Amino acid sequence: MVIYPAIIKKGVLIMSKINNDIRLLEDFLIYNDIKDTSLIDEENKLSNFQIAGKVYPFTNEYLKDYYEKDLIGKKVLSVTSSADHILHAIYAGANSVTAFDINRFCKYFSALKIAMLKKYDYNDFIKNINNFIAINPHINYEKNIDDFKKTLNDVSKNLTNNELDFFRKFIVIFDSKKASTSLFRYFYEIKNNLYYEEEKYNILKEKLSDVNIKYVDSGIDKLSDKNIKNIDFMYISNILSYVNEIDIPDVLINLSDILSKGGKISMPGSMNLAPDFFASDNDISKKYYVEDNLFYEKEEKGSIILIKK
Repeated sequence: MVIYPAIIKKGVLIMSKINNDIRLLEDFLIYNDIKDTSLIDEENKLSNFQIAGKVYPFTNEYLKDYYEKDLIGKKVLSVTSSADHILHAIYAGANSVTAFDINRFCKYFSALKIAMLKKYDYNDFIKNINNFIAINPHINYEKNIDDFKKTLNDVSKNLTNNELDFFRKFIVIFDSKKASTSLFRYFYEIKNNLYYEEEKYNILKEKLSDVNIKYVDSGIDKLSDKNIKNIDFMYISNILSYVNEIDIPDVLINLSDILSKGGKISMPGSMNLAPDFFASDNDISKKYYVEDNLFYEKEEKGSIILIKK
């Protein structure tokens, strides 16, 4: 079950409707820009890249090495992005995941990837996902588009009408040869994921039928406004690397407000902020240490964990 909440908040798009997302897709793929600025909240405009940008087809983190192993019965919040953090949470036992991303396209790709996992065996999934992400206006993509039309038909029963409409528009734009850019960032490293192993792929596939995923269109700084509460575990990827350092304590305070007691925030240990930024004697980080009682823990396999006392 996938839920698309309506959102009318500062700092995000005015409406959370499929028509707006399709108009964004048209502007982005054809002009590589957002021409219709009415789609963006005038009081707090976010960059075009954030609202409508290329999607990572796979995580660039070594999730298979440091993902949380036991999330049975836990409420999980995850960045949407490539859907890989969501998938690792499901593999670890989560049956309810709230996924957030400021990029409006990520939720559609996530839904498609999950639909493909449900439909295809291991080899067909690898073949078809690679065909789709290879669609690029700067190369000969006609066969890839034809293959994707078949894929979309194959998985249609596992997609909502909104998701189908989004990808049908994607096909129309490429069929008309109007596209000037790709939907994807050039990063095709599926091997960072545990589901690259066929046995684990099949285990994940079995777990997908019992999961509820709620997608929220939001940046990390707005999550406390989204009626999200009592989260046990968060995957926030490397988002804090793109936040001004002086603003990070306030972001962490807001995140701690939606954490349950003992709840954890996980991020990759490879971030430039780690580990010195999170030292308790760092002047910038004192604010959130004092006010929110988060404490830093470096895990053996390279992730950073912040825990709410």
